[in-house]
Amino acid sequence: MKKKHLMICNMALLAMMPIVTANAIMLECSHGEAFCGMENTIWTWLHIISSTLLLGLTIWHIHLNWNRLKTWVQRFKTHHSIETKSTVISFLLTILTGIIAIAFWMTHGHTGVGGIHGKLGLFAVACMAYHILQRRAWYARRFRKQL
Repeated sequence: MKKKHLMICNMALLAMMPIVTANAIMLECSHGEAFCGMENTIWTWLHIISSTLLLGLTIWHIHLNWNRLKTWVQRFKTHHSIETKSTVISFLLTILTGIIAIAFWMTHGHTGVGGIHGKLGLFAVACMAYHILQRRAWYARRFRKQL
């Protein structure tokens, strides 16, 4: 059952990543202006919602791989891969700056805090893309079993 859940989770993560990434790049490039006739507020809310879904899937992914929350910190400390550690740290920084950016955005409108969050987020996306590429053999095996 765990393998099935991991496959579902990973496929959902693969589906959400391009959506969140495209929306993030669009927000970075629009600098608070409307895009395709839609106000920046709508795009920002879509980013908040899709990013929250991505966060939930990421937590599920970590739970499926590293079990209970209590073991996550210990597993992180003893993990040998710099790539995984960079992915985790950049993702946590992106979440933290995202929460701060939401607070600023809701009280002051478009500010530079979102830009800092965006740059960290793009670095996190690069780390996650590398994380996925490192595991492409896992995906290939799973797809072959499905066919």
